[in-house]
Amino acid sequence: MKKVLAILLVSVLLLSLIAACGDTTTDNGGQPATTPAPGTADTPTPSTPDTPSGPVYDGKDNLRISDSPVTVTLFSAHFEILAPEGDMMIWQEAAGITGVQMENIANPAIADRDEALSMMILQGNLPDIIYERAMMLLPIIEDGGLIPLQDLIAEHAPNLQAYFDSVPAARIAATHADGNIYFIPLTLSSSRGTVGEGVPTQAWFVREDWLDELNMSFPETFDEFEAMLYAFRDNFDNAIPYFYRDGSPLGLYQLFGVQGDWAVQAIDYATDTVIYSRVEEDYKNALRGVAKWYADGLIDPRLFDPVSAARQEYLANNTGGSTFDWHISTAAVNYDEDILAANPGMRFMPMLPPYNVHGRRSTEYAAGAITLGETWGISRDAADPVTVIKFMDFWFSDVGIELFRYGIEGYTWNERDPVTGLPILNEYAHTAEGGSINLLRRMGATGSVAGAFGIDLSARTEIAQQTFRMYQQYGNLIEPFPMLQFTPEEQEVVSRVQPQLWTLALEYEQQVIMGSRNVDETWAGYIAEMEALGLREYLAAMNAAYDRFKEIRDRG
Repeated sequence: MKKVLAILLVSVLLLSLIAACGDTTTDNGGQPATTPAPGTADTPTPSTPDTPSGPVYDGKDNLRISDSPVTVTLFSAHFEILAPEGDMMIWQEAAGITGVQMENIANPAIADRDEALSMMILQGNLPDIIYERAMMLLPIIEDGGLIPLQDLIAEHAPNLQAYFDSVPAARIAATHADGNIYFIPLTLSSSRGTVGEGVPTQAWFVREDWLDELNMSFPETFDEFEAMLYAFRDNFDNAIPYFYRDGSPLGLYQLFGVQGDWAVQAIDYATDTVIYSRVEEDYKNALRGVAKWYADGLIDPRLFDPVSAARQEYLANNTGGSTFDWHISTAAVNYDEDILAANPGMRFMPMLPPYNVHGRRSTEYAAGAITLGETWGISRDAADPVTVIKFMDFWFSDVGIELFRYGIEGYTWNERDPVTGLPILNEYAHTAEGGSINLLRRMGATGSVAGAFGIDLSARTEIAQQTFRMYQQYGNLIEPFPMLQFTPEEQEVVSRVQPQLWTLALEYEQQVIMGSRNVDETWAGYIAEMEALGLREYLAAMNAAYDRFKEIRDRG
């Protein structure tokens, strides 16, 4: 049980997506941007890689992989967050433990992720490890660029084997259409330590101070939510009852029963098949309903204009009433001194999702057990795949997990929780420039270890913690769409058709909601256009891949 609980870490990584919402990083050569931690004289010095090896690597009691120093090359592009470098503190510490030094060969001058990958491939000789999104690795796999891992894992990687055994979703997502495992996917766990469990990312927030003034409670149902929007419009000057700063009505669709976190492909609850949500009857009804709300002044008139500062602006000037947004950054507005100075008494508090038009309370905006498609695999050019798989396995050991999640003892943590036995990030870590997340990123914990990671709530505000627990504990988080593995033929269809469907859907959505087209009069023509673009062919490819996914899932 301890292994299952320990095998997973998230917040220090997820972080950039689920959690981040605009977190910034400062590249400072891998070192903390502030002074050494209190109580430590100097930066910890890792043991040298030529320490005697002792017993053979077993992933637990002996983590020494090589008697003499060896280097494993890694490709991890330099894009939104700091890419890992071998001289960063966490990777140096790992080198001291394992005898294996990491060298990232990605070109730091190329910030575009896809371009960096293309340039690396064009150079010819592949690095030992390639870290990328699964969809970007598929062409490399088809070209023979990655090697099967299942035998290496079974023989040399006990922690990875335990990971796949205890997180079936990871094994399913990693199994290619040909039956082999070519990469290891990023996996999450909840703050409860449950392996392979989704975690909350976005949540509903409402002006509790407005509700109190109107003697109203948090809405529990669709009808109550709608009544709240009209009450906000009618009782507060210049009110914008609902706003969303990212330029879309996506959050509202779930109130109408639309499936899928982006209202695109989803697993239909009733048939267990892949559907395209934007051609379903629930979506038609949602467009009709949202268009009415927009016409009635219940929704931000700038709905389709991404305005990242809208949340701060509307709360500071006392016009914003509710939103559905990333819960960490949204909870933080309650502590924003500028907002509170402009609007004293403002309370923008979380609430559970209202029951939708079908009487179901749920949210699909969560991070699932397998998320983002972030993976890493071993290339065909790796000279010593056994050493490489052991190095990857190290990051799934108790020591590797703690190193990546909490940093270095005596520097970012000094003591353990007496109940869980896990390290507790110290005051230095929490007060470092950019907070503990960015400190650990600067030290090398940047998300490029595609492992399994658990939530540490201690770095979050009290309201963010309250929101997380509220959404996790009511139990209706819907697992996001699974990571599917496509054959080359299926991938060609998906890559060709999906962007066209999306473009037409977005165009139609905006026209209907803003009133230039009537959904009831134009729906049949819209469906015909979608089918002309290849909707049926697309769904056939998606369902073929999903059928294989279910077959592996059901085999256990």
